[in-house]
Amino acid sequence: MTAGKASGVAIVIAPGGGFTSNVFGPEGEQPAAYFNKLGITAFVLKYRLSREPGSKVTVEVSAKEDGYRAMRMVRAKATDYGVDPAKIGFIGFSAGGEVVSSVVFGDAPVVKSPDAIDAANARPDYAMWIYTGPVAIPHESTATNLPPAFLLCAFDDEGHLRPTVDILNLYRQGKVSAELHVTSGGGHGFNLGYREKKLISVQTWPQRMTDWLIDQGFAKKE
Repeated sequence: MTAGKASGVAIVIAPGGGFTSNVFGPEGEQPAAYFNKLGITAFVLKYRLSREPGSKVTVEVSAKEDGYRAMRMVRAKATDYGVDPAKIGFIGFSAGGEVVSSVVFGDAPVVKSPDAIDAANARPDYAMWIYTGPVAIPHESTATNLPPAFLLCAFDDEGHLRPTVDILNLYRQGKVSAELHVTSGGGHGFNLGYREKKLISVQTWPQRMTDWLIDQGFAKKE
């Protein structure tokens, strides 16, 4: 990040990969560079791959534990990172969105541990889901402590549009602010839009996210 650019806002990024791999470049490093240009300090999470052969953990357990630990780590060390502990978000692409759901809709219990990091608050201050999967999305919720949300998916993304709409409906039930964008096409896994050759709305979708971040006070208009 350019010196003097950091705003104190931070974000944890969970790449996709179906829990068999981490799409670390296109859905980790590249988004981190994008957020850095907005003055947002970014941390890319390499969560456990619970669906790879020989894994000893399940998605339901590892996604929650790894997501909680990432949020707690950043908040506990906020001063070291020059981050405002009340301005830490969480974004997930595809399977990474399921990690975000595990944290946002989870109970975030305090862990009894000599490690001070485990005592930190694991709740994101804002959350973003990009073509997320269905794991960890409850059937209903009346929670009002959900963080403001940004959601995006393609209309033709089979298996991911419904979970995205389900999250929106949970926010409507809880009367918490959320913004949803559905592109007319693009399929699944278009990353920051670089892979899309035709649809301008898909190529430029990060600008919709930027506008939302500005509206929410997590980024500044240039």
